[in-house]
Amino acid sequence: SLLQRLSEAVEAQSRFVAYAAHQLRTPIAGIRAQAEAALASARQDDGQHALTRIAQSTQTMGDLVQKLLILARVDAAENTLHLSRLDGGVVVRAVAREWAPQALAKGVEIGFEMKGDEAWVMGDALLLQEMLANLIDNALRYGGTQIILMVDNSARGVTWQVSDNGPGIPESQRTIVFAPFHRLSDGVDGAGLGLTIVQRIAHLHGASVNLEAGAGDVGLTVSVKFPPAI
Repeated sequence: SLLQRLSEAVEAQSRFVAYAAHQLRTPIAGIRAQAEAALASARQDDGQHALTRIAQSTQTMGDLVQKLLILARVDAAENTLHLSRLDGGVVVRAVAREWAPQALAKGVEIGFEMKGDEAWVMGDALLLQEMLANLIDNALRYGGTQIILMVDNSARGVTWQVSDNGPGIPESQRTIVFAPFHRLSDGVDGAGLGLTIVQRIAHLHGASVNLEAGAGDVGLTVSVKFPPAI
């Protein structure tokens, strides 16, 4: 049984590396092609267009590398994670405040709501902030004009929610979107790793992640439910 699990883990790791290499190969090839086009172009407009495409490809590749590094850090933290008692309201409010300027620049309103008083969770502050950042980033890429971050402290436990009023995710895809490199639309920039990171960080904290339609079946609500803080 142990050897079987080890074999499956090695196979999954090899598959992930192959996917990552494939994802990196595309922007690298694009950069090379556009650079060659810029060098060969005799027209300034054509050269400027090629340089713009190069900038876009390097940004895509930089985002992918950053996500891969975060995933590696999350995997490495599995055996070394130290959890502290944190006030979830403070953590979520700080992340909402940090992302507000970027959201407003895109014409998206971002808000924060708190139900109940203090909402204590056991967690690593940096990883939890990273988890929320990926949820907000996804909402900005795929969502609509409004994002609401909410902390709910009830008898059932502490729940963090990130809701938007965008197109949402079809129910048939709400499981597969957690797979690495899965994207709902090829027309939207992104590495397809955001929800993978969210799920892995939640797992490290003993939390569960649930996707559902927003109020009135509009948009998407992602709920992260934490076990009671010790």
